[in-house]
Amino acid sequence: GVVKNVRSAASRSVAGLKILDGSRRQLTAVYRYADETIPPAQAVA
Repeated sequence: GVVKNVRSAASRSVAGLKILDGSRRQLTAVYRYADETIPPAQAVA
């Protein structure tokens, strides 16, 4: 029924948000790692 469809759509969007949040965290970690390891002069060039 309608309730079931809404529930499955909601759970899917929640899962998508969790995945997005996780990838955003990974990106942040990568950027931070790059900031710490790459000298600023190289980052500009």
